[in-house]
Amino acid sequence: MKTADNKTQFTDGIITIVIDDCEYLDGKHHINNPKTAAAYFCCCGEQFAINNDENIANVEDWYMTELLPKFQMLSLLRSPMLL
Repeated sequence: MKTADNKTQFTDGIITIVIDDCEYLDGKHHINNPKTAAAYFCCCGEQFAINNDENIANVEDWYMTELLPKFQMLSLLRSPMLL
């Protein structure tokens, strides 16, 4: 999906990834400029933004190795059951 500023957006309903441009190769969306990629999610009513500082080269790997684990850990740490 394209955003108003012509970036490509991916979302799973929880985490939204926005990138400048990508190519679909070998079953993955390769990010042409990984440093410009950003991801957003809301956890416990607070909005979080994450940059692709590790230069992970494709959307799928970034999601599975960094974004989803961060979201899950943050959700656990902010869970009312732990407070």
